[in-house]
Amino acid sequence: MNVRPIRTFTDASLVSLAELKDLYSVESNAAVMCTGDGIFDYMRRVLELNCYSNNWRMLDLRIGGQQNGFFGVPMFYSVVVGLLRCLAEVNEKDFGAAACKQKFEVFLSNPYHSRVSKQWSSIYMREELRPLMYRVKETHPSLSLNASVNGVSGDTFSKIDMFTLSWRPRDRERDMFWNSAEDEYYCENDPSDRMPPALMNLFNELLGYNSQGGGSASSGDEDGDVEGNGEDDFGGFYPVL
Repeated sequence: MNVRPIRTFTDASLVSLAELKDLYSVESNAAVMCTGDGIFDYMRRVLELNCYSNNWRMLDLRIGGQQNGFFGVPMFYSVVVGLLRCLAEVNEKDFGAAACKQKFEVFLSNPYHSRVSKQWSSIYMREELRPLMYRVKETHPSLSLNASVNGVSGDTFSKIDMFTLSWRPRDRERDMFWNSAEDEYYCENDPSDRMPPALMNLFNELLGYNSQGGGSASSGDEDGDVEGNGEDDFGGFYPVL
């Protein structure tokens, strides 16, 4: 699947939105280039300002980028882990989301249809995602964490569609993992799983991507997705005031 992120919507763009006091919902139907650190900084800045006109605040982002240019594991997975690590390093009282009258909901979605390998998914689930989710839950008892996972078999899975954080009391008892049905029509294997590195590098070069850093070799962009005509499309971004 070809995903074209908004390349200029980065952490700095997101954090700047925290300064808008009457903004209570940020939703993006197009993929953006934010990191776990940036999402955490946005939430922390909103909580520091403590100015709101609504008792609910939502952040709904589609996470763009792949690890190896046009190919590879979507950056969505590393963004989720990065956000969890930030939350694990601060306790519930100091972070302030639980005590704030305006309750946060954060939805991070994976816009790519590609399956990950069984070996990779097993390591990711066993050594990163699951331990971090339990650790964050211990540190933030009022927080509900949920991952919507496809094709679960033991520690392996084929894809994670959505990762959700919610400080709303009604969500507190939700299960951490939701095993959702995989849609075979929309899922596809990453062609780089069986592709020699030299051939993958050749494809990336032809497509204009730097296979080492996932960016464009010609422009220095940080995303690893299909480029359009050089203009940024903000049609899928919806800040709600």
